[in-house]
Amino acid sequence: MMLSCISKSQRNSNQWNIRCLQFRSMHFIFLILIKRYEKVALEY
Repeated sequence: MMLSCISKSQRNSNQWNIRCLQFRSMHFIFLILIKRYEKVALEY
């Protein structure tokens, strides 16, 4: 996914970069939530 972001950023750069940043930040938050959930699951 990151590679497609880089390749498409050369044309339509501003709009696509904003979309990429939104996707990456959402993905990052999603990973944090998964790790937090795994910690809680391991405690039980």
